[in-house]
Amino acid sequence: MSGEPLALDATTVGIDFRANTLTVSAAVPPGEMNLPSGVGEVRAASIDIGTRGRLLGIELERDGLPLLAVAIAESTPADLAVMRTARIPVSVSITSEAPDSGSGTIAIVFSRHGETYDISWPSGNQCWRRTTPGPDGTPGVTCAVVTSG
Repeated sequence: MSGEPLALDATTVGIDFRANTLTVSAAVPPGEMNLPSGVGEVRAASIDIGTRGRLLGIELERDGLPLLAVAIAESTPADLAVMRTARIPVSVSITSEAPDSGSGTIAIVFSRHGETYDISWPSGNQCWRRTTPGPDGTPGVTCAVVTSG
């Protein structure tokens, strides 16, 4: 595979405080359930972290090649000045909405802390507006939801 990876916007970020993990979920648009080959078997990714440990995005990779990028928050000039990238282990699951719909959801689970990174984002149960429009043309929103306490 060459070129840019398939790009999606996160719909939610789930926080499991007991397991200390985040689950980034993204809707797969109709007709795109033909995700890049092997996405479900990916076990490593790169995350971009901005100011105050804010998670900006995640990119699934295989054999050093980008397969799928999920944008979580729009970066600011302050983020770009201090942004760092970390390689992390992940678990990926893909669900289909209906057999013939061609749409579904991808969920990427990973730890909030590792040897080379620490994600404090999201802080509390908040939502962030994105500048890219959602499927209905309105600004997209990424929300944090608590999945355990």
